[in-house]
Amino acid sequence: MSNQKAKINNPKSLFLNNIGQLVTANEDGVQSIKDTSVLIENGQVVTIGEGRSNHSIDCGGKM
Repeated sequence: MSNQKAKINNPKSLFLNNIGQLVTANEDGVQSIKDTSVLIENGQVVTIGEGRSNHSIDCGGKM
C-alpha cells in the first residue's frame, strides 16, 4: 500500500481484501488461509473470506 493512508474516520465496518496470508489459531490447531478477506464490524472480526462494507482497503497481498 506504499504510503497510502486510509481516509476512514471511526468506521463501524471495514473490509480488508486481498490479504496475502492469514493465520488463525485456536484449541483445534493452526490454520493458514491465503488470498482471503476479512470483515470487521464494531472492532470484531465477523467473517473471513466474505462480506461487504462501504469502507474497503485493498491490502495488495502484503498483509
